[in-house]
Amino acid sequence: MFTKYNSLTYNTTEQAMPAYTVVQNLQREEATTTTAVETNNQSKETFELSSPYDKIRLVRRYWSVPAASESKFVMLFLHGSGEHCQRYRHVAKFFNNYQIPCVSYDSRGHGLSGGERGYIFHINALIEDLEYVIKHIRDELHLKMPLVIYAHGTGCVNCLGHILRRKDRPLDCQGLILSTPSVCLKKRPTGIVFVVARTFANLSPHFRLPIAGNYTNKYTNDEEVVEAYRKDPLVHDRWPARTISLYLEVGLLLETTVIQFPMPLLIQHGIDDTVTPIETIKKWFDERIEGEDVDFKAWPNHIHELHNDLETMDDIFILDLSSKYPLNYTTLMSQQHLFGKLKINNNSADEQFTLPIQFTNGHTLDVKMNFCSFHQVVSPITIDTVSIPKQNWTENTIFNYTNRITYGSCQGGLYPNDDKCVAYQYGPDPIQVVDCHLPKGPYVPLVVLLVHGGYWSAKHNRSIENDVANDLLRFNIVVCNLDYRSVGNKGGYPNTFYDVSNGTDLLRTIAKEHGFSSDRVIIVGHSAGGQLGGYLTGRFRLLPDQPGYSINPLRPIAFVSQAGVNNMWDGCDQASETGSGAVISFLGGTYETYPKRYVLSSMAASSKFSIKVKYPSQFLPLIVPIQAITGSVDITVPISQTINFVEQAKIAGDNCTQVIVDGEDHFVHLNASSKSWHKTLTFILSFIP
Repeated sequence: MFTKYNSLTYNTTEQAMPAYTVVQNLQREEATTTTAVETNNQSKETFELSSPYDKIRLVRRYWSVPAASESKFVMLFLHGSGEHCQRYRHVAKFFNNYQIPCVSYDSRGHGLSGGERGYIFHINALIEDLEYVIKHIRDELHLKMPLVIYAHGTGCVNCLGHILRRKDRPLDCQGLILSTPSVCLKKRPTGIVFVVARTFANLSPHFRLPIAGNYTNKYTNDEEVVEAYRKDPLVHDRWPARTISLYLEVGLLLETTVIQFPMPLLIQHGIDDTVTPIETIKKWFDERIEGEDVDFKAWPNHIHELHNDLETMDDIFILDLSSKYPLNYTTLMSQQHLFGKLKINNNSADEQFTLPIQFTNGHTLDVKMNFCSFHQVVSPITIDTVSIPKQNWTENTIFNYTNRITYGSCQGGLYPNDDKCVAYQYGPDPIQVVDCHLPKGPYVPLVVLLVHGGYWSAKHNRSIENDVANDLLRFNIVVCNLDYRSVGNKGGYPNTFYDVSNGTDLLRTIAKEHGFSSDRVIIVGHSAGGQLGGYLTGRFRLLPDQPGYSINPLRPIAFVSQAGVNNMWDGCDQASETGSGAVISFLGGTYETYPKRYVLSSMAASSKFSIKVKYPSQFLPLIVPIQAITGSVDITVPISQTINFVEQAKIAGDNCTQVIVDGEDHFVHLNASSKSWHKTLTFILSFIP
């Protein structure tokens, strides 16, 4: 039986696929692609390879760019089960826009490659196919730059199998991205299951079983992609019994083996993925993955095929690759670099004018600038003065902006336990500063970021944290004391959120300068600082239009809320100083007027049922250990704020510990000799390896 697929005729039986086509139109928006048959099978774009394992035909696709030899790296895509490499052409086109050449191939038994649909006799077949394609990239395409592999789903097994079984022959790969890797089952099968699977595979290796059901919205939120998949004759949803048995055995090996990665590794996963639950993969990452540069990135509100989420694809790939592999472009950054093409508004006045910055993902940001002066964008981004004379600007001029970091004096000077203190200015206002206190002894692998309270008011600053900051230095912990603009000093909503976000992300730069890691940060926030600290911990859940959003926010490993104002709804009503105007002043009005601001500012929903149902928390779970501590006689921020938060955090699945200290009030958390501080200190010290 033969079926027509655009201009391609191919055999739909389970055996070998015929010749392939050269896709001329790579527009992802089209559900079907325009194709032309390449008769000599020697196109540079599409090429037939013969597997060294068993001579099965492998169809390779190459998305080239001009002057490819000058590119920073080359991408190799490894597709998942039942699909084919042409489903990644939109991703290749995306990278091509940044002068990155891309290669992929249909795995054996997939797409246009040869072999029975989905049939894999041995893991060595996948390993040797991968090695051979990489050799082809080096020798035939003459791409000698670093190779970055992006593997999705079961495509991750190809790389992991090589790392496990070819220790004498390292994979020629300088960076590895595993996207929602399908390497572990939610529940490990029992021994009898393995015996039955292996026996059945030996008796009837070609018997086909469904692998994932119908391709639906549990894979991607893009309806067009779902519909295109359903109409695609090159996909399949059944595996032979032999293949299923093989993946079960490989999965068991991966679950029980500690893997040392010689190259940078990034695993990224959608938090809402139901195909491969994130809890299973995160546990595997924590227990079995080792290496000098390994990272796990969880994407909230995303599911299985991250690369097919059209709203976030730009952010995913620009973030993950630009952070590990510097390109000849860059991105909407987080306190690092900003490149963009500026289209000049010629009607702007000389003293102040607006520049729309057109970014690679199509977004435009209007920037109000004062010519030849330091300025701040009305957004989470701050950029320095342009040095190129205005008269030389054109619509095609490319500018390089970098954040200006200035140094000042720490609040209160050196502490008794300080070796050195450096104040880092992250904005033009003197209060936009982070004090970095460095201990006298060797740094332990832990950083504490202190976020002060004080009713979000300019009457208070970071100096109220001096006593506990000095106490932390006794344990050789690096302490960063964060300050920000408050109500009465150009702060409040949204500027305070921008400030604490920018100041927190600056820790990466500070860490590099002083030789400590920013990967193990604990955020400790008191009172209003507890609210801000929770916001910083939950920034990974922010949407692009919300203040403090970043495609790569600094993620803490734990959070301490010291008598924090965890839900602003109740804080607005409670008869305390918190409720006597501080919340309303900070957010600019009541929750009846600005309900979205209250949702955005609350770690927990209101205790009032009607509001709680209508406006649930955006942030829970925070996915880090939490200590929520308060005093039994605190009359400033009622104890119910802590109890309500802990209850909701636990329901959401967070590891949240409630501590109520008998006989202590609101302000003892700032006293290093108090029982409350001792309990917080004990919690912090538990994270020192």
